[in-house]
Amino acid sequence: MQEVFCWVLMVGVVLTGGAWAKLRLELQQGVDVLSFEVRPGTKLPIAISIGAAVFPHDGDSYETLLATADSRMYRDKTRRKRQGSPDAAGEGPSTPKAGSLTDGDLKRAAVGIL
Repeated sequence: MQEVFCWVLMVGVVLTGGAWAKLRLELQQGVDVLSFEVRPGTKLPIAISIGAAVFPHDGDSYETLLATADSRMYRDKTRRKRQGSPDAAGEGPSTPKAGSLTDGDLKRAAVGIL
């Protein structure tokens, strides 16, 4: 599992709660259809969890905004894990079983894209 954090600063953009939720859902659905082929016939699903904080509503310092966005991202991640996904439910013949891929498998797959 790979963890990546991304910081996006949108100056002059105001999103209401409903607009933000719609944007988050659209981004997640766009990524959910992707997969990473670690070896022929074996694909891993790709998913993202998103958290956001808005200045000054959620805080007035970098540290506060970052902590709020991070907390919301982990809450989103937990929610998505509890809901599951079609790949997690075992649909599709190419979904690997837990523990079926070795570190070597992942390294060999990564060499092809790095």
